[in-house]
Amino acid sequence: MNHKSPAELLAYLDESQITYQLFTHPPLHTVEDAIRERGDLGGSYVKNLYLRDRKGEMALVTCLNIREVDLQRLRRAIQHKRLSFASAEQLWTDLGVKPGSVSPLALINAQPKSLRFFADSALRDQEMTNVHPLTNEMTVQLKWQDWVALCTQWGFEVEWIDFEALAAIEL
Repeated sequence: MNHKSPAELLAYLDESQITYQLFTHPPLHTVEDAIRERGDLGGSYVKNLYLRDRKGEMALVTCLNIREVDLQRLRRAIQHKRLSFASAEQLWTDLGVKPGSVSPLALINAQPKSLRFFADSALRDQEMTNVHPLTNEMTVQLKWQDWVALCTQWGFEVEWIDFEALAAIEL
């Protein structure tokens, strides 16, 4: 599999005339690491889950970093059965990233129709979103409309989820 590198992704953003700010930092493995090491850049901060259901169907979920994600409620909302986290090998094969580097921008390496992409509808409430550009040693800040447009260009439609409503889903 010939995955794009972070440098190739950034070149793609430049060629596509996507405006972004780039921040470099030590590797970030958790949301807490990000806040401590990167500080507040403004905009939305996200967490990303690459999930597999028992049939082997894959889903990328991007939500606000403050969300507590209940996989039982999430699976009902997205109509999957028994969700679990994808392995590091699956992350590399499908998205060309290592754990801790997952982001919507990793869809540049994914095969169209190989997974469903879900995003927190609250991400549209702030103009800018902070995501990793295929490595957890950098963060790019860009307009949410731009990363959505890129995902669409790469063959992935965003399915918006109201995470506030997830709590009301019956288990």
